[in-house]
Amino acid sequence: MQFRSISLRVFFWMLVISMLPLVAMSEVFIREFEKQVYQSEFSYLERMSDKKYDQINDYFDERIADIEILAKSPLLANTMVEIRAVFDAENLQSSEYMKADNTLREYATSFLDSGYYDLFLISPEGDIVFTVVHETDFATNLYDGLYKNTGLAEVSRKSVMRGGTHVSTFEYYQPSNESAAFLATQIVRDNEVLGILALQIDIDRVFEVVMDNVGLGITGETVVARQIEGAMDFISPLKFADDITDNLQISLDTQFAVAMQ
Repeated sequence: MQFRSISLRVFFWMLVISMLPLVAMSEVFIREFEKQVYQSEFSYLERMSDKKYDQINDYFDERIADIEILAKSPLLANTMVEIRAVFDAENLQSSEYMKADNTLREYATSFLDSGYYDLFLISPEGDIVFTVVHETDFATNLYDGLYKNTGLAEVSRKSVMRGGTHVSTFEYYQPSNESAAFLATQIVRDNEVLGILALQIDIDRVFEVVMDNVGLGITGETVVARQIEGAMDFISPLKFADDITDNLQISLDTQFAVAMQ
């Protein structure tokens, strides 16, 4: 009996020892499987991120093409000259201004339906001489007035000084009481800069592009955010925090902030 007991114990320990390599190999296989799954999912997210980036980039490329084509319109150039003459005379209630305003307003309003919130004509000196929506920015000066630090002022100055088309970042714009982004380009005739054409992008249209979550599954989402002073300022609505109505800011640690730059 004692011999049988010893034999059983020896058999048991031999069985345990023989299984150790299998346990170790299983652990290796599990870790390798997890690594492969992680790499596969990460690669998929990278592809989806690149696709979304290209989609948003294409959207803004189309907006740039829009404004550059519109800036070449003879109607826009003629109206810019007429409106500037009346504006410089500080006669915004005159029949001349109203006629020029109405002519351009009818044309511009139909254009806004293609994805814009507002259209501006700005003199080389920075005066907003025309706007479709007529918010508090109308007839103000973007270079030394109340809105000199806005994205609209920034892209207007760049267009005057450097030429070309410029796009602002998204930021809160007080006259519209919401986040906004702007494009600006020169209106030129016979090599003379008549003024600046600026467009305020309809942010709801941008959100439609950004929040298209096809391929991101139930939990995935894309957001619009900008980095400001060590924090991420989320501009677009959040899929799992739709009760947050104001812009959400999340602090970044140093390591993550560097990775985002």
